[in-house]
Amino acid sequence: MVDEYTVKVDEILYSKEDMSLYSGVVYGGKRGEECYQLNYLNGKLNGKVYFWKDRCCYLKVTSYKDGKLDDVYKEWYSNGQLKIRAFHTNGLKQGEWSEWGENGRLTKHWVMKNDIPIKRILN
Repeated sequence: MVDEYTVKVDEILYSKEDMSLYSGVVYGGKRGEECYQLNYLNGKLNGKVYFWKDRCCYLKVTSYKDGKLDDVYKEWYSNGQLKIRAFHTNGLKQGEWSEWGENGRLTKHWVMKNDIPIKRILN
């Protein structure tokens, strides 16, 4: 169960009312904990997905298309500093991936193709 109105079976979200494929937004989490907004279309994650804590800065933002990671993925430290910026296409890691330390210093940078690192620029 993702919320009181939906049920998840094998990564597909259904409406509890009539077990139809769910399309809409699901919110979750409690004050003081990680909260989220998940967007679904025909039972699969689709569109932007947000994670945050205490109505504050985002912790993570990513996109899904037809249930697979697609487009940019960003993650932040609690101090607001960017932690990770990465890209996915059709669920696979693609393009430049970068990681920063909590102080903002770039610590890792590489290029991915189909989930495989093909070039390390900084490690």
